[in-house]
Amino acid sequence: MTEHHIYDEYKGFRMWNYMTCEKSEEGRETWRINVEIKRGEEIVIPVVVGTDSYVDRGYAQKAGKELGIKLVDEAGIS
Repeated sequence: MTEHHIYDEYKGFRMWNYMTCEKSEEGRETWRINVEIKRGEEIVIPVVVGTDSYVDRGYAQKAGKELGIKLVDEAGIS
């Protein structure tokens, strides 16, 4: 299993996207995301597991960013 941990910044928060990838026997990739929101080292929103899977790392990265933005906006934190 391949893992990538990346973050995007939004409204002063770091939206961590913990992406994992599994390959089928045919070599097809399936990416999944888990997003956590931090301010510095403080966890503001604990890990939220994404419900969808993605066939491309770029799609998974974009989905993680969108989920992070949604979580911050819905929590009403600033």
